[in-house]
Order: sequence, then C-alpha cells, then structure tokens
Amino acid sequence: MPPTARSTGMWSTGRSSSGAMRPSIASTSGRSFSRCSGPAVIPAARAIEANASGVSSGDMAVSAGQAARKYSGSSRARSYNGRVSIPFRAIVFDFDGLIVDTEQPIYEAYSSIFAELGASLPLSVWQDVIGQGVGNDAAFVHLESTIGREVDREAIRAEARARRRAVTLTLPPREGAAELITEAKETGFTLAVASSSTHAWVDWHLDRLGLLPSFDAVCTRDDVGEPKPSPAVYCLALNRLGMQPHEAFAIEDSPHGVTAAKAAGLRCVAAPNPLTANMDLRHADHLLPSLAGVSLSDVVAGLVG
Repeated sequence: MPPTARSTGMWSTGRSSSGAMRPSIASTSGRSFSRCSGPAVIPAARAIEANASGVSSGDMAVSAGQAARKYSGSSRARSYNGRVSIPFRAIVFDFDGLIVDTEQPIYEAYSSIFAELGASLPLSVWQDVIGQGVGNDAAFVHLESTIGREVDREAIRAEARARRRAVTLTLPPREGAAELITEAKETGFTLAVASSSTHAWVDWHLDRLGLLPSFDAVCTRDDVGEPKPSPAVYCLALNRLGMQPHEAFAIEDSPHGVTAAKAAGLRCVAAPNPLTANMDLRHADHLLPSLAGVSLSDVVAGLVG
C-alpha cells in the first residue's frame, strides 16, 4: 500500500504559510497564442466521400449541418441520407480523458492525498488543471493555503502518478474511441496524438491497447516543453503529418485542450468525459455528449454544416 502522509510527514517542506508561496498558474482567459506557421505548402486536401446509412422512411434527406443539429444525444447518433464531402485529411486526438479515461483516476489520486493532508480538492479547483498534464500548481496553491504550509510538490506528484498507474493498468478505451480511430484509419485519414502527458505514459497505453500502429505521429509535452493550452504540441503534430491546419481537425475533451487546438488553427470537436462534462466547452466547433455510438460521418457533420 502507498505510504500515508501525516501533517508533518513526507510531503511537508517544514515551511509555514507565511513563507514565500509558489504562484498559481495564470488563467487562460485572455491569453493569446500565435497560430502554427505550418509546414511547407502541400497539395490541396482531397475530399473523402462518406456514405451514410439511411434514416427512417418518414425522414427527409438532410444536409450534414442539419444532421448535426438533429443529433439527439442518445447512445447512437442520428443517421442521414446522401453523400457528405469531408474536406479533411487528418485527425489529431487528445489522449488522457478522450481515448482512455485516465482523468478520473488522477483526480481521485490527488484527492486522496490532499485528504490525508487535511484538505479537500474541489472539482472547481481541479478543472484548471485538466488538459495540462504538469500544470497543477493551482491545486497545490489551494492545498498549501488550506493547511497553512508548503508541501513537497514533486513527492506528491510522484505518489499521485503511482496511485493512478495502479488503477489504469487495465483500463479499456473510452466507449466509441477505438471504433472511431479504426474507422478513420480505414477511411484513409492520417492520425496523430497531441498530449500534455509524457511519451512513456501515452505510448505505453496506446501500445497495450493495440492502438499505437494506427497513429502516424504521437506528440507529447516531452517534444515541445509546453503543456496545453499552448498550441505547441498541435503545431508539432501538424508538422510531423505534413498538414496545414485547415486540412485537419482535433478531438478534445477539456477546455484547455480545445483552446490549444483552436489556437493552432484547427477546427475542434469536443467529446467530454464524466469529469469534464459540466465544464465550458462552448469554444469548440462541435460538441458531442461522448464518442459512444458516434461514426466518423457524425463527427464531421458538426464541422462542415
């Protein structure tokens, strides 16, 4: 079992709250980022024609945009008639919370450690962390102000990662994620991952799930040194795929992730996980309740309508 921290135990620095406190991470509101400069100009994107299944006899054929608006939010997306031109060549996926729901375990790991130190970890505090990977200073500022002293942040991060790993070793993909990846690959899309986590974390999970060969590029904070909402990891993914921003779209699950994708010039679909479902994702170009039962045509319908 992981060691239990006490008020004067392994995670305390011994400094009082009157000492110098680390600054909290800056709010992303009002921040601006430069869009990707992009790779060298490449040929115009080819249109991929997607055949969609028919609707019930009482329905009229509808456009892609109308189909998106008809999405019922049920476990299966509405079908629509006709052929839809998909003006994209690539999809860039987030990882944590989108392909695998690792967000809940890491929140629970930090919550348990904070409780052992005598503090709670409200979701309202944690939501500024989701999507950033290492950017959890806001949570530590909350902890230190609550208990009145500084703590060993790196020791807590290491313990939280260990607890998360213990419960994510056998986690399956989120419902609909693997199916969408397979369909996109079979349709001819080029795929990448853009994550604020590390290569060791992302590559290992993708490999154990058998999804790693589906991706032409896997980009993480190890490659760029900046977590989301910086667009750096998305810019790198586009560069490695040889794509311009208008030729790709992103799929994200968090506000920081959507901000990063949009700042890189990509259109973005948001498919929140249970932890991010109540967060503000209105800056996404299309919002789905989840990826469960969603086809590639359903995803693109919300972008081209």
